Amino acid sequence: MDMRSISPGKIIVTGEYVGIFGEPVTLAAVDRVTVAEFFPLESTNLEVASTMFPDESNTLDLEKARAFWRSAKEDYKAYLASNDKKVLAKYRREN
Repeated sequence: MDMRSISPGKIIVTGEYVGIFGEPVTLAAVDRVTVAEFFPLESTNLEVASTMFPDESNTLDLEKARAFWRSAKEDYKAYLASNDKKVLAKYRREN
């Protein structure tokens, strides 16, 4: 079955990163939305596309995406335990 999800837009005015750790943040609603459509998989690939950028899309092997998620989750746990930012360096955009 196909699914569609619509999420309202927001701007985080203050406290973007501290909100991750349960501290207060200030939010403001904006007149924008994110729409996601989900379709049954016909292969083991996951395609991510945007109507904002019709000439760009990414296709990911679902098993590789799951493995990446598990690895990132473990790395984040290691970061929380050690507070060593080097643990997360491989996730930086410029790498």
